[in-house]
Amino acid sequence: MISAFMRVAATAFAFSSLSLAAPTSTSSAAPAFQTDCNGQFTYKELAGYGFLPGDARDKFGDTNGGIGSSAAIDKRSWVFDKILGRYTGLLYALPDRGWNTEGTINYVPRVQKFLITFTPKPNATVANPASPNIQLTYLDTILLRGPDGTPATGLNADATGAAKYPGFPDLPVATYTGDGFGGTGNGGKAISIDAEGLVLSNDGGFWISDEYGPYIYRFNAAGLMIGAIRPPDAILPVRNGTVSFSANSPPRYDPNKKTTPANPTTGRQNNQGFEGLTVDEDGKNLYVLLQSATQEDGGDAAATRRNTRFLQYDISKLTPSYVSEYVVQLPTFTNAAGATRVAAQSEVHYISDTHFLILARDSGAGHGAASSTSIYRHIDVFDISKATNVKGLSHDSFNGSIASRAGVLNADITPARYCSFIDFNINSQLNRFGVHNGGAQDAGLLNEKWEGMVLLPAEAADEYYLFTLSDDDFITQNGYINSGKLHYKDASGYNLDNQVLVFKVSLPKGSKPLVGTPTAMAPTSDLELRQYLNSKGIPCSEVEVLTGGTANYVWRIRTLLGRSSIVKHAEPYVKVNRIFPFPVVRMDFEVKALSELPGVLERSEEDMNKDRIVLPALIHYDAEAHVITMGDGGSRTLKSAYIKDSALDIASTGKKIGDWLAHLHSCTEISSRRTGFDNTVGKSVYRYCYQNLASAFEANDLDKSLGERVNEKYGGLLEVDDVCVCHGDFWPGNIILSDHVEAKDRVLTVADWEMVRNGEGATDVGQFAAEAWLLDRFHGGRGLLNAFLKGYLDRRKLERESAVRVAIQIGTHLGFWPTRVEWGSEEETKEIVGCGYRILEAIEDEDWDYLRDSDFGRLFETDD
Repeated sequence: MISAFMRVAATAFAFSSLSLAAPTSTSSAAPAFQTDCNGQFTYKELAGYGFLPGDARDKFGDTNGGIGSSAAIDKRSWVFDKILGRYTGLLYALPDRGWNTEGTINYVPRVQKFLITFTPKPNATVANPASPNIQLTYLDTILLRGPDGTPATGLNADATGAAKYPGFPDLPVATYTGDGFGGTGNGGKAISIDAEGLVLSNDGGFWISDEYGPYIYRFNAAGLMIGAIRPPDAILPVRNGTVSFSANSPPRYDPNKKTTPANPTTGRQNNQGFEGLTVDEDGKNLYVLLQSATQEDGGDAAATRRNTRFLQYDISKLTPSYVSEYVVQLPTFTNAAGATRVAAQSEVHYISDTHFLILARDSGAGHGAASSTSIYRHIDVFDISKATNVKGLSHDSFNGSIASRAGVLNADITPARYCSFIDFNINSQLNRFGVHNGGAQDAGLLNEKWEGMVLLPAEAADEYYLFTLSDDDFITQNGYINSGKLHYKDASGYNLDNQVLVFKVSLPKGSKPLVGTPTAMAPTSDLELRQYLNSKGIPCSEVEVLTGGTANYVWRIRTLLGRSSIVKHAEPYVKVNRIFPFPVVRMDFEVKALSELPGVLERSEEDMNKDRIVLPALIHYDAEAHVITMGDGGSRTLKSAYIKDSALDIASTGKKIGDWLAHLHSCTEISSRRTGFDNTVGKSVYRYCYQNLASAFEANDLDKSLGERVNEKYGGLLEVDDVCVCHGDFWPGNIILSDHVEAKDRVLTVADWEMVRNGEGATDVGQFAAEAWLLDRFHGGRGLLNAFLKGYLDRRKLERESAVRVAIQIGTHLGFWPTRVEWGSEEETKEIVGCGYRILEAIEDEDWDYLRDSDFGRLFETDD
């Protein structure tokens, strides 16, 4: 059955400008270049140019530079707008190790997220060049951290030693003094990463290759390292007979800190690590390419470092496995001085199981470089179908080689076939978009370092847009580092932008280059949500970010017809603290509650008309993307209305809510009605305040042992309680009031069911009662607590054991949460925590008179 959501979407889609289709090309010019590399590859034309200003900054205040080291676009997000004539998509961009033209710094490696907008301009000519038609709109930054949560660093790795974590190989580590930028601090150690390759993993995280190891790292969506691939021994850098991860790149604060010897004797060269990383179309095979030859394969000279290594890993299982290795012979060129040089590679991109694109270029030529004229700057093709698989000890062990130190390939090895393809430097193409190779050192001169490639579908079958991004080396006269605390001006005097080019190409039939797709899109900003909705063919006229929640991303959207709904997206972490894991299975439980509980809670027509309390209407659930679309209950919570709406009948509202909650608990005491609500995530989160109660007491000069005893005796019960279905986060902030003016028409919506679980209803009652008490105390004493308890107890009487559990929850809630969520001054917080402490103390002492005389005495007024 088609949901209401899909029916509305389908109707809107008929009138929408949004489509996955594309415009018909108007360009009939001869292609710029064609090549046959066991298949026809055609470079049709340069299709666009754009840039991100070199002094742009990210949300941490740091210069948003170097984003072209590698890039990926989630192909699910790639959408064409027929009316506006433009494509949009979500771009993930990878800076390397930060600003380092004067030495390495304690820059935290990161992934930057952008909305990329591309408007094709096929009629651009040299005589009438087009203005920039690629725009990058910054969205977010994901910092990369080690397995223990410590931020990684761009600082040069130590010459000896390594970081050790269970289940990981020895990892490059940097030991730094002060703050790692030359300022004061306690110093420390951090995993060294010079990030150069980026692939989106199927689980929403990232595979990232680096130069220090050179290693391949796996990160989850929050940027936490969860795996690492150590390459064959022949690739590891060795000095003085042992692995040495240093790249001889001293820190800016200590430029004399050199490594001896400067270059490894075997293994990867300094700053010539895993520069290229790609994945096949289904995300099961990872491919990585060394920037140029290892030392033992001829890598110690610019003219002999041609024979580089290309490795394949099967990543379909939890532990990656090494599958194959091939030799790619990099192209050579003659430089301005007449010397032969090897064009080292900067990126690789999967086309098919045998074909790959490769970005190879010269160095020292471009904007801000010694020369403005690049001689070799290409995206080429190589084919491994007839290449020798050199995987094995003779080639992969320490001192194992595929070529001589003079760069002569072993006679028994057939390298990949290499074919020239796209030449960046053709000015007749570049000038159509106002950029150039050679000539003046101005903003239109191409940068030196082009290092990122992304392929996306164009208008015709087998046609694609090939985006390539440059690394500007963070060169600017208005730069910021150390979370924006330090300003810098690059000594070169230049300002370089992060440039982007896009080429229109066709590939052989059967190519499968649309790679690196997570299981589903992950909207974490309003722009990303719009892109998500666009990709589903669901237009909206307005997106409003809803504040207040700390765990999820929540918006109100309005359609072109003015209808509103709520969209909620979960990530595997807490929104406000990405290091805190929060399994997305919580969304499945919320959907189950919204789907099943309304039927369980059916009431008489008289009760329904009287109470008008409902759950949000479930409109649609995208399980892959963890996105719920539900009905819009209104714009005010009970908490905000209590504070701001003096006309709201608190007594009536509180009683209704208490009665409704009692009905939920009573209805679900029947075991068949709570099947499938064993939410272990909800239970563990709910226990958090019990586990931290002792520390809250100690911080407020109270005996922490009481908190320890409460956690031991009652906290553990949360794991085994199975009396009824509990909401799991029942408080006035999750009660939504409809926007009807007349009270008789007002509907209350009980929202946020992700923590729903089997348990003891006393926890719901205690949480709401504690929060109602806080509202009554700090915002006018309007009687919400007593009204709520009356409504609940009139319908569902509590035996002493259950009343004690309610009081335990109240005391625990008051003892802990005000230390995390501010309700008043420091003194008032101490007083609240003290109230919680005395409630728990009274229960332990069986001081029923104290409890009957307290503000929560209604719980015990019928007690003997």
